Amino acid sequence: MKPSATWCLHLLNWPEVDRDAWNAAFVGEDWLDDAGPGFHLRPKTREKYAEEYGHWLAWLSDEGLLDPQAAPASRVTQEHLAAYATWMRDRVAPVTVRMRVEGLGHALALMDQAHSPEVFRKILDRLPKTPSRDKRRQLRDPVELIDLGHELMSRAENGAFGPPRYNAVGYRDGLIIALCANRPLRRSNLAALRIGVHLRNVAGVLRIVIPSEETKTRVPIDMSWPEPLLPALDRYADHWRPTLLGPHRDPGMLWISRWGGGALSAHTLACNIRRHTEEAFGVAISPHRFRDAAATMLAIRDPKNVRAAAAVLGHGSYETTQKHYNLARQLDAVRLLNDSVDAILCDKEVQ
Repeated sequence: MKPSATWCLHLLNWPEVDRDAWNAAFVGEDWLDDAGPGFHLRPKTREKYAEEYGHWLAWLSDEGLLDPQAAPASRVTQEHLAAYATWMRDRVAPVTVRMRVEGLGHALALMDQAHSPEVFRKILDRLPKTPSRDKRRQLRDPVELIDLGHELMSRAENGAFGPPRYNAVGYRDGLIIALCANRPLRRSNLAALRIGVHLRNVAGVLRIVIPSEETKTRVPIDMSWPEPLLPALDRYADHWRPTLLGPHRDPGMLWISRWGGGALSAHTLACNIRRHTEEAFGVAISPHRFRDAAATMLAIRDPKNVRAAAAVLGHGSYETTQKHYNLARQLDAVRLLNDSVDAILCDKEVQ
């Protein structure tokens, strides 16, 4: 049986030659020193490249192609890389295949000077650069998402989820959804919020403060906690969060997992959001689509200030935000068509 597309060989289980090459890429204490080629990379980027390389090693192992003594670049042939991409194509979205191949190329460039970019270029030229899925189905008005969050919190207060711990989870997820709709943070930053570190009282105002080294674009985030959600936060902090913690030591994270009192991971947070939105709207909505929804709403309702979306979302440039403005114009066209059809139907009913 072939592994799933999510199977990844952890760094600790890599062949020794690969581990040594990977660790050597990040040696050094200063960029002026004789540092490795990956010394400048942020921890998140390193983790991403390691994950993509782990996917590759897992596939090689399952196919019987993993020679633990071979140099990393020597395993990458045109034939093997094409077979790997073909195998992924049946299991993940085309754009994910491209991201996996690109990530593998970046990892190899760090690990082995014999790496040949040309092999990757030939494969990448055949892979799509943009998502093939129509994300318009996943766009909801932020107000609807906020309402969903409040509904989940209300159900938790009424004991609709069963035992106290399950109601605590429902309340936590509702607060996360309402917050994400108000303040569309990236899921990694949302999951990593720490009380007293990222969540601070500044001059009597509760603020979300995230330093540049923890953001994707290296732009710091400083925004107020939504005032309408302050009572919900107090309720979570005073009642539901302690329910999730139980007898365990407080890790200081805002979001606590269901079991063991540990921190809620970004992956689990995203899965929970997708599950709740699918139950409510019939389509699973990822945290990233909350960001799309916020930018699109600004473009539709306040086009003169659409550039503000770049600051709200932490985009490195306005060009990223402009894509949402274009999507908004498409949605407006659809609405005009629907209005016209409705008007025609109303006229027919009158006749």
